[in-house]
Amino acid sequence: MTYSPAVESRLSKPQVHKFAESIAQQLSFTAGDDIHALIERMGGVVQIEDTLLTDPEHTGSLYVEGPSKFRIVVPSHTSPERDRFTVAHELGHYVLHYLWAKKRTRPSQIGLSLSAVDQNALSGRQIGSLRHS
Repeated sequence: MTYSPAVESRLSKPQVHKFAESIAQQLSFTAGDDIHALIERMGGVVQIEDTLLTDPEHTGSLYVEGPSKFRIVVPSHTSPERDRFTVAHELGHYVLHYLWAKKRTRPSQIGLSLSAVDQNALSGRQIGSLRHS
């Protein structure tokens, strides 16, 4: 199986935080909401794999096959709280390095409108204009 390579975002840490807050707000996602439902809505799946004996330090992975086809793998030996963090973290990589970064035409477009992002990939439905401010 061939997976899509990630694209560097060239955003600073504060810009990434703002970006994440903006996307969560635009998707009406708040702390405590069902993150697995959001992943499914975006075309992804979360899989649990037993990596304790083969790779005990493994905390999570993201595999992207296309704009609306990805999977997030979490190990079976971690807590639900850690899994939620890992799923959110990998989802951030998916949106930032696959959906948003691949739609930019120049690295200087950090403040661009996210309307260029495949909105169906973000929510499985039409959201309106997504922006990173």
